[in-house]
Amino acid sequence: PTLPNSQTFPVSPGQYAVTESDVAGWNLTGLSCDDAASGNPSDTDIGTRTATINVEPGESVTCTFTNTKQASLTIVKNTVGGDGTFDFTATTLPGGDFSLTTTGGSASKAYPNLAPGTYLVLEQVPTGWDLTSLVCTGDLDGGTSVSGNEATIDLDPGENITCTFVNTKRGEILVDKVTDPSGDPQAFTFTGAVSGSITDTDAPLSSGLLAPGTY
Repeated sequence: PTLPNSQTFPVSPGQYAVTESDVAGWNLTGLSCDDAASGNPSDTDIGTRTATINVEPGESVTCTFTNTKQASLTIVKNTVGGDGTFDFTATTLPGGDFSLTTTGGSASKAYPNLAPGTYLVLEQVPTGWDLTSLVCTGDLDGGTSVSGNEATIDLDPGENITCTFVNTKRGEILVDKVTDPSGDPQAFTFTGAVSGSITDTDAPLSSGLLAPGTY
C-alpha cells in the first residue's frame, strides 16, 4: 500500500539510485532500505543522501528517508547599571566560545540552524558585575536547566529557546573629609561599609566594589 508520505514506482528488476535534495532547516538523520537480508541488498549513504536500490525479480523494496527539523538558540545579555563585555564558554556550540558587548544595556547572539541535542553555555562573570538572573524560555518539555552561571539547553527538533543572562554592575561608596579651616591635620575615623581614618588633605576612603543595596 502507498502511505500518505510515500511514493511507489513499478519498475523492472535492476539497480536504481534515489537522492534526496537538501532542504533548508532540516537534517537527514536516517536512511535505510528494507531488503538488507536479500542476496543483493540495496546500499545507502546518508552523507550523499542517496539510496542505491537493487530490485530483484518480484521484489518490493521500501527505502525510508528520515528528516529531523533543526532547532534554534538565542543567547541574550542584558545589563543593569552600564554596559560591558562578557565572555561565554560554549564548546558545544558552532564556533565555540564567544563574547557579547552590550549597547544600551543589551546584546544577543543567535544560532538559527542547530541539530537537536544538549548544549552548554557558561558565563565568565567579570569583576565588578554580578549575574543577577539567568532564565531560559521556549523549552517545550522542561529538559533545559540553569545552575549558577551555566545553562544546560535541551534542544528538541524544531524548538526555539532563548536564554537571557542579566548582569548588574557593582557600585562604590567614597567618603571624603572636609575641615573648616581647610588643611587641618586632624584625622577622623569611619566604620561600616567604608572604614579607616583620613584627614582633610587625604584622598577619599573607598568601600571597594559593592553590590547594589543599602549601606
